[in-house]
Amino acid sequence: MNPENAHYLFAYGTLRSSHEEHRRFCPNALSVRPARLLGNLFELKEGYPILILPPESKLLSATPDCLQDWSEARKLPLPHSIEPVTGIRLIEGELIELPLETDSLAKTDAWEGFQPGRETTYQRFIAPALLADGTVVPTWVYGAFQAPDQSLPYESDQWIAQSQ
Repeated sequence: MNPENAHYLFAYGTLRSSHEEHRRFCPNALSVRPARLLGNLFELKEGYPILILPPESKLLSATPDCLQDWSEARKLPLPHSIEPVTGIRLIEGELIELPLETDSLAKTDAWEGFQPGRETTYQRFIAPALLADGTVVPTWVYGAFQAPDQSLPYESDQWIAQSQ
């Protein structure tokens, strides 16, 4: 892991390494390792998960310049630890290390339907993630702060696709 030359994306659904979408939309992944992030999973009517995060966990919202955003995020203070609180879980996922390049999130943005500055179901922002060794790192995540209409709570810490 090298935050000088890479940035990180927290994947909790179809972008995880066990899914075809990971190979299609993250072909430039440098590494993948287990991580957890505070929030709750909901399932959209289409069957996909969406992570609903507590608003205070957002470190930075995405702009059209992901390189500048990452540079700013690396300067922000991170919590020393991340613990679940009443009603908010530690969601299981993967930290995907991506090259720090201008277009490294273009394919995942397209897959998630995210466009900076527009209202979309999934927003992209930076939040703290917890690694297995207890280290807290900043990471990009696609999610929301409020459950979309017609979504249902998913009563688990890890999303499992219906086809799996």
